Amino acid sequence: MKTTFKYEFFRRILHEIFQGSEYSVIAPYGFELLEEARPPWPRRHYIAIGYPRNWSRKKAEKKVVFKISEMIETLRRKYPEFFQRLVFVEIHRGRPWILFDSCDEIDSCSNTIHVDLFPAVQSISTHYARYILCLFGGIKEGNLNLPEIREFSLSKTRRNRFFQEYVMCDALFRKMDIGSFSTTPEEFELSKQLFEELRFQEISEIIPMIPTKQIKMKPIEKEICEHLIFPRLAKMRGLLEQRGQKNGIQLICETYFDDGLNRLIQVKISEKDYRHAVGIIKNTYHMGNIEFATSLS
Repeated sequence: MKTTFKYEFFRRILHEIFQGSEYSVIAPYGFELLEEARPPWPRRHYIAIGYPRNWSRKKAEKKVVFKISEMIETLRRKYPEFFQRLVFVEIHRGRPWILFDSCDEIDSCSNTIHVDLFPAVQSISTHYARYILCLFGGIKEGNLNLPEIREFSLSKTRRNRFFQEYVMCDALFRKMDIGSFSTTPEEFELSKQLFEELRFQEISEIIPMIPTKQIKMKPIEKEICEHLIFPRLAKMRGLLEQRGQKNGIQLICETYFDDGLNRLIQVKISEKDYRHAVGIIKNTYHMGNIEFATSLS
């Protein structure tokens, strides 16, 4: 019988570690918006941590190191099946904890945990929901503020993240039920190719966790980007911004996992659509169960 990842158990472990601290934390996986399509065992695990805005990032990183060390030890004791698959845990832009002896041990079962920290005005769940909404404005041709576009031709990981971001936006737009667009035969075929590139059923692409070489972009990946993602996101963004033209709110968010560049993506949206979308995201991510902590408001 194939082992599946225990999402809720992993999140409960995070709860135990961060409960009562000054941080708030979520462990979103992106595909929850599709609900019925949860990967059996994802290889990359992203943790977003919010810290008080009156802290410097340096202070936040220094203090969170102890929590991450505690998390690793707790996984070793309580979730050995996961711990044994981990090859490294990394605070973004920080020094990783290397949990293997050599790069030769990296294989198709290898897992990594990537941690990023954000000064949080809102709770980290709201921060993440706003980020997903800002992707509607960020995903457009030539927008080099979004790292997944800026490094699309250079990094297979960036390309897969970009495809996943599109899937999230498309799923959210459908759930908002504010409009629909016909799908051309070409877009339908490219959508199938997109999920093939993601290896969606297994999420087990054999990409070195610490890349020793670039994986060359395939023509189909460029075609998916230019003939599916950009045109369809332009239609979604146009409708959202049209609905937010009068008394809309301008959402602005820092890009995630962007090597310290702190670039911004933004979108204008009506307050009604904003509240509706945030509610959908929090519900499908079960934020009430996976956001923990804190003294943050």
